[in-house]
Amino acid sequence: MKSFIVLLVTICMPALGYYHEPSMTVISTETLGLRKQALFGYSTTYQDQHRRLIVGAPRADDIGKIFYIDINSGNIKETQFIVMPQNYRQNLTQDYWLGATVSSTNSYFITCAPRSLDFDYNAMYKTSECYFGKTPNALYLLPKLDDGMLGSFNGHITTFGWSIASNSMILMGSPGSQVGGAVLWNPLNIDTLGNPEIIFNRHKYPGFGYSVIIGKFLSDNVSFVISTTYGDYGQGKILFYGRRPYLGYALEHELSDGEVGSKYGAVMTAANLGGARPSLLVGAPTFNEGSGFDRGAVYLYLQNYDTNILSLKRIVTGTENGGYFGAAIVSVGDMDGDGLDEVAISAPYESGDKGVVYLYSGAGLIAGRKWFQRIQPAGFNTFGLSLTAMDNLSDNGCKGIAIGAPGSNKVAIFRGIPAVTVTLFTTFPNLQKRQDKTAFQFSSGLKIQYPTSLKTCEANISVTIEVMHPSAKLADANSDGKIIFFKSLETKPSVLNKAVKVLTPIGGYYNQEISYKISASLVKTPSQQTEFRPSQVMLSESSILTLFGSVSAVDCEGTCTPNLKASLATAIARPYISGSSANETISISVRNDGETAYTSCLVMRVSPVLVLKTPEDCVRAIGAEVLTCKPRASLGNAATWNTGDITLETSTLTNADESIIIEYDIYDHCEKQSNSTRKHYEEIFVVQTVSDGISIEGTSNSEEIVNVTLRDVEVGKHLEHVYKISNTGPTRWVGIDCKVQLPKIVYKGVIEIYVMVKTETSTSNCTIDEDITYASCSIPELRINDVVSVYVSIFALPTKLDNIIQKQDIKLNSKITLALGKEDKSFSITNTLHYNCDIVATWIIVLAVLFGLLLIAILIYVLYKCGFLKRKKKQAAESFRKTIKDYKRLTPQFCEATQAPIDDQDCS
Repeated sequence: MKSFIVLLVTICMPALGYYHEPSMTVISTETLGLRKQALFGYSTTYQDQHRRLIVGAPRADDIGKIFYIDINSGNIKETQFIVMPQNYRQNLTQDYWLGATVSSTNSYFITCAPRSLDFDYNAMYKTSECYFGKTPNALYLLPKLDDGMLGSFNGHITTFGWSIASNSMILMGSPGSQVGGAVLWNPLNIDTLGNPEIIFNRHKYPGFGYSVIIGKFLSDNVSFVISTTYGDYGQGKILFYGRRPYLGYALEHELSDGEVGSKYGAVMTAANLGGARPSLLVGAPTFNEGSGFDRGAVYLYLQNYDTNILSLKRIVTGTENGGYFGAAIVSVGDMDGDGLDEVAISAPYESGDKGVVYLYSGAGLIAGRKWFQRIQPAGFNTFGLSLTAMDNLSDNGCKGIAIGAPGSNKVAIFRGIPAVTVTLFTTFPNLQKRQDKTAFQFSSGLKIQYPTSLKTCEANISVTIEVMHPSAKLADANSDGKIIFFKSLETKPSVLNKAVKVLTPIGGYYNQEISYKISASLVKTPSQQTEFRPSQVMLSESSILTLFGSVSAVDCEGTCTPNLKASLATAIARPYISGSSANETISISVRNDGETAYTSCLVMRVSPVLVLKTPEDCVRAIGAEVLTCKPRASLGNAATWNTGDITLETSTLTNADESIIIEYDIYDHCEKQSNSTRKHYEEIFVVQTVSDGISIEGTSNSEEIVNVTLRDVEVGKHLEHVYKISNTGPTRWVGIDCKVQLPKIVYKGVIEIYVMVKTETSTSNCTIDEDITYASCSIPELRINDVVSVYVSIFALPTKLDNIIQKQDIKLNSKITLALGKEDKSFSITNTLHYNCDIVATWIIVLAVLFGLLLIAILIYVLYKCGFLKRKKKQAAESFRKTIKDYKRLTPQFCEATQAPIDDQDCS
């Protein structure tokens, strides 16, 4: 038997949560001589009665090794096998992965080599080998399945040992087998196992048995829960089987809420999260969300007692890509005494494969709160790939936790710190019936809830009390006005009280309530100490450690009955001229002529204007013009409270608004708004519109008398009347109806008329009646200083005027009328078409021709005088011509035969 001393390392770091990180113990393989890829810590299990931690190292050699550590002495030993694995006997090298999963109870220990080999008639095939024993130093090889059972596995290939659940029964999955199932063993006694039974994979799910667990999840009968990370289409599935007498194991329930490819069902853990039966947590370490990858998730299932099934309560997702959140999950028991288990969830590849373990409270998991402790010590890789709870590790009723980091061949052990739940409370007397008007006493107390298994408690609580009031003060307070007292939890008291005296001098201003703040904390937290002590405690996340409140010291006899009256003050004119101001202010005063009003309020509604600005004492309801105003202090007898200025946006009023309505109700008790304590008020301000500022101007594109020529008759004549409507008054007008009276035409089909309205932002056509006498228009809005144009387009059609206009003039008139409430405003434009076809007189034409000829003659004369078309060098040309003639005459003549001058010889 080999024996080693474990390497213990204590690392000092700040502690936040239920596990004391400064006293962390590290189990390392540095003295074991294992190879680097041994994967020490790949799986762990704990036997609390023997205080023995068992650790698998499936790649410590070609087969794998298993070690167990005595927590008391720190000694580490390698397990011993009564029958050695097959390759020891055959001298073969093969990664058997012995110790891929280790499982135990206090009575026995079991593990498997899921990738071992077997031999039959000189043939070698893959089969798993499992080992069982009372102690890890005397393990026996479990007998093989009989041929009938093996025949259900394809080629007798089994992969038992990747998942093992053990308590009163042992359930082993064989996820590498395409067919077959999971095997259930019943330990008849410590040394032997009864005949195994098989839960068949009838649907031939891939990965059937990836994870297994045993528990009373659906009823008081035991369920054998088996997962397949593939399921029907890759989404994974959880299958619940129950035993039926003489019928074997039948499927009773199934869960399938995973996403495709998420490895839903890779891990399953039971936890007590309320109710008589356990809840189930299911890991899906490659869960993806959005554009992320392999972030991981954990599905939380709670009991549904109406249907006796598990219902999905919440999905807790990882936050880092590739972190594999949910790769390992373990319940660490109730550490804060609230009756709910705390749960550890790992993300072993988060932070660049360093790994993180998150601790959640049971109440926080159910409520959807985030983790309250994040454990990530330095010097580890794949930290959290295996998690094991260690019952009563520190003799304080609190479970420890062993966290495997096979990437660095280490296991870290953390000791649990019990958490107590502290709830602050106060008890005040009836201050209205007190006899001593100069002071009163109230009780400040703590309610403490302890974990049931906590034996001793080492903690001191500090409580700080302060009051905020201009007159009231704490008696016996420190220089800063606060009282600080300390209480010990050594005797585990459930309630602690402290009487606190408050001074209320006569004549003080007690219309303002006395505000108080009470806070509690540990005098010294475990995070401030590097040494671990079992009696240390911390405060749970469910603790209520701060209280804010206020009380009124105003006096009244018995039940206070206020007599509130309200009045409104404003400068809004009656009647109010629409648009005369951009905004107006109002304020409401409330007077109390009865007993003290502690929780009175005023609720106000205004219409149709909007509330532009509210005072500090008023709050606007979301989505409505409703204000709730509360006085900052209670209202005593003869006290008056004013809301402050409330600004109304009156610039939104238009001619369509007839009045401003202000309704407000006064309630004696705002938290109980009933008609019995309500007083209703209403103020109405009549709104008056002003049309004096609206004016109409009209123009035509032609003179009043329009001469129509013969060509106009042939091609048509176009006229346009343009009305400019402007608003220089205070009122903003909307939905103005206007009518345009059109020209009366004796013969239809002679003139076409179009009418349109043009604003700064839009153009619309008006509707003309069948008789073409009126056009109906709508002006959507006429704001202050706006101008709206109405165009009346008149077109005399070609050749249509010929027979009419030669006989008489045609009068074209239009008139626009605006309906402005009780007043109308009009304007008209008139044009007269007159036919003009006179012929020019003959003498005028003759005179024009003669005048034209005269102009031509004058032009020719001027050009002549200027030398136009004359030969300017005539004399020089004549002289040159004469010179040529003289030259020919004086030139000597030559004989043709001799070329001698004729004068010198006879050429004959």
